[in-house]
Amino acid sequence: MKRPLVFYFVSIILGILTAALLKIDILIGAVIAASFFCSMFFTLKKSFVIINLAFFLMGFLCLIYYFGININNNKSINLRISDKSGLLYIGNYKGRKVTINEKNAKFKFGEIVKVKGTYKRDVDYGNGIVGIIDVEKDYGCRSDIITKMYSIRNEIYENYASNIGKDRAGVIMSLCFGDTSNLSKKDKNDLKKLGIIHAVSVSGMHMAVIYEILEKTLGLASAIIVSLFYVIFTGCLPATMRAFIMIFVLKLSIKVYKNYDGLSSLALSGILMLIFKPYYIFNI
Repeated sequence: MKRPLVFYFVSIILGILTAALLKIDILIGAVIAASFFCSMFFTLKKSFVIINLAFFLMGFLCLIYYFGININNNKSINLRISDKSGLLYIGNYKGRKVTINEKNAKFKFGEIVKVKGTYKRDVDYGNGIVGIIDVEKDYGCRSDIITKMYSIRNEIYENYASNIGKDRAGVIMSLCFGDTSNLSKKDKNDLKKLGIIHAVSVSGMHMAVIYEILEKTLGLASAIIVSLFYVIFTGCLPATMRAFIMIFVLKLSIKVYKNYDGLSSLALSGILMLIFKPYYIFNI
């Protein structure tokens, strides 16, 4: 079978979609699952069918595991501030996104806050949010190396803003680091009207260009390490992670004298990303 990874990728996508649809409409979810099983059984070899069913089940379980988490209301938890939606902050808890409802909260991106409150499931598949926590007690915050990265990014913005103005600085930060938090509403609306809002987000092209420059100046090993640091620095955006995995596979295949297949590499990066963040499939 040519390009089996592509089949595995499709299987894991269908598994995730089936798990989501079963929660919304059991009949539709069951029909999709049955159709998938039948088409696989009658068109592919049994051994290959079993492998694809394993990936289907993996995708199914990954979504249930991600969104099925429950937070105990009687104990405090640590949340890393990662984003802001309107007046509410978004925090990461065990790899999941949780909306934080706290009056007059003034958190910094990247810092870890310890809170206690009432948790309520409020699933948003598109953004990977599992619920909302109404904070009753805030125990303060602490910093680590990730927080330092966010601070460095903010210092870069402040430096640009003091020299060229906040609006232009916001655009530069969006283009270079995928940080749209400082992009003005006017600029966002203008970019949406022009249909080029995607231009102010870090894409695979950014990753490819940066890697090529790094490899020519620093060499292969250093370029891989610095590129990984850039992926983390930009917030581990899906596009940059996908591009980094594909570049890594390309360079590894050259080292072990294997032929590189772009479609299989794309499928592999998709599989790895969906295992840990299954909601990415709803936020294309």
